[in-house]
Amino acid sequence: MNKLTAMNQIRRVIVYSPGVPGLTNALSKALPRIQVVEITDLSEEATEHFHNEILVTNNDMIGPLLYRPHGQFAFIQGTWAGVESIFSHIKKDKERPTLQVARFTNRQFSQLMSEYTLGQVINSERGLLTIRDDQTLGTKSWRSDEFAHPRLIKELTIGILGVGNIGREIARTFQFFGARILGLTRRFPSQHRSPFVSHYYETSTLHEMLPQCDYICNVLPRTSQTTRLLTDELLKSCQARRPVFINIGRDNVVDDQTLLRALDEDWLRQAVLDVFAEEPLPSDHSFWSHPKIVITPHIAGPTRASDVADCLRANLELFDQGAPIENLVDWEAQY
Repeated sequence: MNKLTAMNQIRRVIVYSPGVPGLTNALSKALPRIQVVEITDLSEEATEHFHNEILVTNNDMIGPLLYRPHGQFAFIQGTWAGVESIFSHIKKDKERPTLQVARFTNRQFSQLMSEYTLGQVINSERGLLTIRDDQTLGTKSWRSDEFAHPRLIKELTIGILGVGNIGREIARTFQFFGARILGLTRRFPSQHRSPFVSHYYETSTLHEMLPQCDYICNVLPRTSQTTRLLTDELLKSCQARRPVFINIGRDNVVDDQTLLRALDEDWLRQAVLDVFAEEPLPSDHSFWSHPKIVITPHIAGPTRASDVADCLRANLELFDQGAPIENLVDWEAQY
């Protein structure tokens, strides 16, 4: 049975994703032989007639669906990478959900995150933001001497906290330019080690990894194990190299006050932050005025409709073949 014939076995794809413009059209183009239906309501009354549906929706809509009657959904494709909004709906007095939920991720999404990280490293090494400020703020400083001796990427050590799909793509990008890559992982991979990671570390040896880094890039998800992973003690151990901390994962990996202290004590040279405990970041937050912090509004890896469509198409092919769907939420690991 070929793939197109297999896909015809799926009755339709249901879409409820107000945060991803153009998603219904993108899905229709990617799946021309499947009926794509856009809905505006996911209440119990609206879904009670559903049977074995494929649903595409934002992750913050998925939590209330976890304990709906069995059989309503074959699987749900999320449109975001982060899944903490789903886990907030898990009930302690009930068994773990059995519903199959796939996180959004694909090569293009990982590349977006990787390109953001590369751009921030280049900005930092070449002082481009400072030079731009000289122009826009009217200081008109000519800093040719100050930025005349930048480091090449191949002279840097990049530490990546979390070497899943996104982390491996970041490793691939920087290794292409010759950088040395260190990766933090939950457990040492027994097989399928990334050829782009020079050395793997576990949480118990993070104190050995961080002092070697010129840049520390966090890609870790929000779980109980990752909360406040970066402590004062660990960050103080970085003071010899004064790395730049880039956070494109989740804010919980380091407490705000701990991060501020690391910057003020010069344990870290700079922090580039794309994720925050509260978003949008409140206008009175101290991050806005800190001279060593670069803020971006959670745009390192935007959800593009075409990428979600590609992700779903790949998972539908696996589903129709009876193969495991990629990037399923792990109810035990919390991501």
